[in-house]
Amino acid sequence: MGKRKLSKQQRGRVNKRRFCQPEEANGLVVAHHGRQIIVEHDGESLLCSKSGSVPPVVAGDKVLLELDNNEGSIVALAERRQLLTRPDWRGEKRPVAANLDQLVVIVAPSPPTPVNLIDRYLVAAHTSQLQPIIVLNKSDLLTDDSPYHEYLAEYQALGYATQVVSANSEEGIEQIRAILGNHSSILVGQSGVGKSSITKALLPEQEIDIANISQATGKGRHTTTTSRYYHLASGGSLIDSPGIREFGLWHLDEQDVYNGFLEIQQESAYCKFRDCTHRNEPGCAVLQAVEEDRILIRRLDSLHGIIQSLTEVDMRHDPSQLN
Repeated sequence: MGKRKLSKQQRGRVNKRRFCQPEEANGLVVAHHGRQIIVEHDGESLLCSKSGSVPPVVAGDKVLLELDNNEGSIVALAERRQLLTRPDWRGEKRPVAANLDQLVVIVAPSPPTPVNLIDRYLVAAHTSQLQPIIVLNKSDLLTDDSPYHEYLAEYQALGYATQVVSANSEEGIEQIRAILGNHSSILVGQSGVGKSSITKALLPEQEIDIANISQATGKGRHTTTTSRYYHLASGGSLIDSPGIREFGLWHLDEQDVYNGFLEIQQESAYCKFRDCTHRNEPGCAVLQAVEEDRILIRRLDSLHGIIQSLTEVDMRHDPSQLN
């Protein structure tokens, strides 16, 4: 592979901002392992470096490469149409994946997925303008009295798409394949819920590591340590992300959180007070809707919990607020 030189116009734009237009990009980031960035170029995977002035890149990013023999250097990042982020321990935004349109939340009865974690993912989806889909994996482990039957029915009633699958038996895998279609999707969820197993069932030709649940702790083992981009035969794409035990929303404000609880946001328009917190205020339309079973009390509790977590993180970052 010969050296590829940028045009004078491209070089001027790149040197000025370290960004480029999507149509100028000649590489696709498929994985990022520390300083090692794997970029797809002309059907080949290259291990690339990145210019220090280029912003951090993630799976799904389109980039402009300068190539010399079989080595590539990322010299510009193409404008993103979308970016999924989560905060780091300092509360600063950390990119997770780029150029998506669907967020597929994988839950399971083992290890059990907390229902408020699902709500957190839904808030992230709404904030990032992604279409959320809730997938219950390990259907072979479901009992008749499992609470997940009720959870799925509740989310369906709220208008969310849901699907029950078993990566082991491949029950529902074809339905997932159809849901993914020609979309750009990311799988998210706790370690051990089966994200990599579902990815393997969808892409049996790929070499994907599968880990079992730790018998000592009952918690999932991290099979995927970095987000990885895969092409789907349907024309779409899939990113398998690392498992996490909680999804921080500390970089959001209260209005962002409310946007992820559409039924509460809509009802709050009828509250007597504009700054109603929906706890004990008179004339609270949300509390009335809870009493009339039009809003789930657990959803209201979940919203309060997320908003409280924003305050707690603010105090950790600014110790003066603790006095």
